[in-house]
Amino acid sequence: MESEHILVLCTYPDRETAKVAARRLLDARLCACINLTGPFTSLYRWKGELREDDEVQLTIKTRADRRDALAHALREAHPYELPEILVLPVSGSEEYLQWIDSCVE
Repeated sequence: MESEHILVLCTYPDRETAKVAARRLLDARLCACINLTGPFTSLYRWKGELREDDEVQLTIKTRADRRDALAHALREAHPYELPEILVLPVSGSEEYLQWIDSCVE
C-alpha cells in the first residue's frame, strides 16, 4: 500500500536561496511545512570530480498526489543543474496528517 503522505528532500547552496524556495512552495500550497537544516558539508561525485560544498537541506511535508507538481516547481527555479529531489513515504499521527491535508490544495 502506497503512503498518501511524503517527505521530499532537496538541497540548496545556501540558506537564503533555500528560504526563497520554501516560501514559494508554501505560497503555492504545494506543501504544509518545510524544515531547513544546515548548513552541512556534502561530498559527492559530479561530472567525474569529487566535490565538497556547504549546503542547506529542505525537508518538505506534503501529500503524495502533489509530488509531480512539487518536483516541477523545485526544478523550475533551482540553481543546480541536477537538483536533489528524493521522495520518502511517511506515516504518522492521524491529526498531523490531516493538518497536512488541510494545508495542501
